[in-house]
Amino acid sequence: MYYVCGDDTRGLPYGCYVHGNLGVEGAVQAIGSITDGMGWTPATAPVEVVGAPDKAALEACYELGAVVAATVMDG
Repeated sequence: MYYVCGDDTRGLPYGCYVHGNLGVEGAVQAIGSITDGMGWTPATAPVEVVGAPDKAALEACYELGAVVAATVMDG
C-alpha cells in the first residue's frame, strides 16, 4: 500500500475503532506503527472496546466519526 499511495496521502487524518474480546493493545500499537509509517495524523484517540459494545462504545464511535469528518472538511 505504501508504494501506491504513500506520498499522496502523507499528512492525512485518520480515525480508528478497535474491538476485541480480551484486549486491543496489540492491534492499537500495530495501527499506530502502520499509520506513522504512512505519515498519517490521528484526528483523535482510537476508540478501544473490549467485550460487547455498550451504549458508551456506540457513542464514542459516533463521536469518532464526527471528529474525523470535521477534520477532513477542515483540510
